[in-house]
Amino acid sequence: MRVIFITLLLLAGTPYLHAQVRYFFQAEGNLSLLPKINNKGIYVNTFAANPSQASISSNTTFKQKPGFGVSGGAQLKLNEYLAIEASAGVTMLAYRQKNNYHIVTTDGTNYSESKGTYYNGGVTYPVYLAQGPGPVMGYAPYVNPNLAKASLQKKQGNVNIGMASLAAVVKLNLTSKTSIGIGPSLDFLLWAKAYSENVYVMGSDDPDYIFIWTPMTEKRDIKKDLTSTGVAGHIQLEHQLTDQFALQAAFSQAVNKLYKDQEMTLSGGKARMRNVSIGLRYYLK
Repeated sequence: MRVIFITLLLLAGTPYLHAQVRYFFQAEGNLSLLPKINNKGIYVNTFAANPSQASISSNTTFKQKPGFGVSGGAQLKLNEYLAIEASAGVTMLAYRQKNNYHIVTTDGTNYSESKGTYYNGGVTYPVYLAQGPGPVMGYAPYVNPNLAKASLQKKQGNVNIGMASLAAVVKLNLTSKTSIGIGPSLDFLLWAKAYSENVYVMGSDDPDYIFIWTPMTEKRDIKKDLTSTGVAGHIQLEHQLTDQFALQAAFSQAVNKLYKDQEMTLSGGKARMRNVSIGLRYYLK
């Protein structure tokens, strides 16, 4: 980003500027705060013997989970009131995703309704599952509602995400020891893991039938389902404890969508990462 690039150039500038630069390291704990989202859509299952229409609505909640991060950077004092800083860091974020589904299916004069709650990480979209003499509709990120069960295992639905970030912040001194800062970051996805019940499709001697079964909860890689590069905004509050140590609290909000859209993604809200953090900063001088 242009803002981050300009900040880095300033910090690498003249000898006078170097005299005003303070280098730092920081360790922090964070807590995810993703808000609830609602989605809906209407889809036609053309694979059925009699084409059926499914009206789907879902609401997804994200339970707060703790994470941590480390970073390092440099701060340039511009005058008595203003400073700019640039930093690079790695952050681990976590949450538990709960998906509540309500589906109404109509097929001519036939009408069916079902509800379900499943703990899996991912974007909500319809999928076709093979079962019996022809495919039926299922809904990601959970498996076939006829065969899967909402697990009571505590890990089900847990998601862990690793991000590398480059950030730039402008800080304003409120008092001699307290400052407030605001700025953007450019974030890069390193990893994404989720615990969920996976679907395994097994063949049989009869080509019209495919058996589907679900194993115990297992950890899987969902990096391909998430946005790989994004931008976030940050608000920081720093309080100097000593000449070298400071406490820093921050609120962060991602601009980009957390999950990539699928071919038939439901319309409605999109998950965007949001979190708060508190850290201890050490200045080298």
